[in-house]
Amino acid sequence: MEDLTRQAWHVGSILTMLVVGLGGCALEEAIPDSTGNSGDANTSPFADLVVSFSENGLPVACGNSIGAVCSSSSGSCSDHASLGAPDSLVFELTGQNSLEIGLLCHPIIDRSDNGGLGNDFRVWATVNSGSAVVSVSDDGSTYTVLQNLSSNDQAFDLAEQNVQFARFVRITGASSNTSISIDAIEAL
Repeated sequence: MEDLTRQAWHVGSILTMLVVGLGGCALEEAIPDSTGNSGDANTSPFADLVVSFSENGLPVACGNSIGAVCSSSSGSCSDHASLGAPDSLVFELTGQNSLEIGLLCHPIIDRSDNGGLGNDFRVWATVNSGSAVVSVSDDGSTYTVLQNLSSNDQAFDLAEQNVQFARFVRITGASSNTSISIDAIEAL
């Protein structure tokens, strides 16, 4: 049953991405140029879209219909606690549940110089117990695992897995004892 639930959650995520893509959000505008610049300098570097999440083992796909996501978001998850800057409103990630968010207007870019390491995004969170697997994607369907979220307000480097660019972050509890309060995700 758990495999079926995970498959349904994944299908829901893909369907949500199709809705987002058809909703009029011009994702192409934020692709980094040769200098590494992307997005609008006036946009927030924090997550601006919740794609899906799960609670108590049940998937919740957000019915996003986004027109101008960079100025304001709409949809069933537009007031989700993980969106925007750290504000002490948190999403409680427990057990092996997941949170999938997007940074569409201010994507995450590998900012390392000459192959060196450097932090590219931060998960503002309090790790109460356990850990969570953090994965990233540029298209919302194919994810690359970076590492585990195991400490408070942890920063991540895309270069560790040779990823250049990401618009989506998926955080999944690593075990049944995972308890993490997620406040925000920020592109650095």
